[in-house]
Amino acid sequence: MISEEQKKARLMAADRLEVFAKALEIEEEIKGSIYNFQTYNPLEDFYSRKNIFKFPKYLVNASLRCRELFSKLGVRDIEYLRYLRQMHCIALEYLNKNIKKLGFKKALERVPWMQPFGPSECAQLRYLMEHEEKEEIFGENNVSWVEIFAIDSCLTIEEAYCTTIFLRKASKHPELKDRRLEIAKKYKDDYSFSAFEALESISFSEGLYAADTAIVNNTKKAGIASQSKERLFLMKCLKLYEKSYKNLSNSKAAKLIDLELKDDPERLYEVNNPEGKNYSDSIARWISLWKRFKELGGDMSEFSNLSRREVLKRIKEKV
Repeated sequence: MISEEQKKARLMAADRLEVFAKALEIEEEIKGSIYNFQTYNPLEDFYSRKNIFKFPKYLVNASLRCRELFSKLGVRDIEYLRYLRQMHCIALEYLNKNIKKLGFKKALERVPWMQPFGPSECAQLRYLMEHEEKEEIFGENNVSWVEIFAIDSCLTIEEAYCTTIFLRKASKHPELKDRRLEIAKKYKDDYSFSAFEALESISFSEGLYAADTAIVNNTKKAGIASQSKERLFLMKCLKLYEKSYKNLSNSKAAKLIDLELKDDPERLYEVNNPEGKNYSDSIARWISLWKRFKELGGDMSEFSNLSRREVLKRIKEKV
């Protein structure tokens, strides 16, 4: 269901093209296409060599970057873009309804990146992102800020693109010559601001995506490093087992090793024992694996370089 704010935004977009809409009897077509991706599709390679020079180059650049980012995000469905448009409206509606609570009016006066021409939608969304929890805005709707900023760029591009198409249609009607020149002059400046806003939004979206990707990669590297430290400590446990406790049962040996190394700086209790069980249980399981591996001719050096799954696979192959 379309909200009142969404209807208002759509009517405002149609109103900007009212002269041509009424003259060409395509008013409904405008209302149906702007902000609905019926004319402009960000997922398609829309700008061919044939028509790439017919649109402002910075809008072309922003459109291609949107397409590339959506590809990285795995977005290939136009219906999902329409869903993102709804989430975009929800975000701006939330900001408008909570201006006082979020301190947005004061921010207009003192936040540098909202000046000098007033806040773009990208700036409004950025302020909202930094001052409110995502769940408070979108509820249970699944959406990322990367997607929201990318769709903001697309909406700006779409309106500019639709304007270009309608100007081109009007050029085929001699009786509209004066009006076309009047509107074309007006949109000359609008194109510049549209290009800036489209580039602002997609640049911010790309920045968020790069940051999120870096966090994921760093987390993976940290996990690998933790596993490496875990393995070093495990080897220390097994060497201590061979030196002092190999004549005891696995369970008793593990408890004594656990006690002896309880203050060892290399001990990573949380990593080795995420379930919160007694740490000696983990040591006992590894002792059992090591004994089976050793009985089949394996040595400590080889064992230290294998994961638990790989150890079990080797044992199975040799049995």
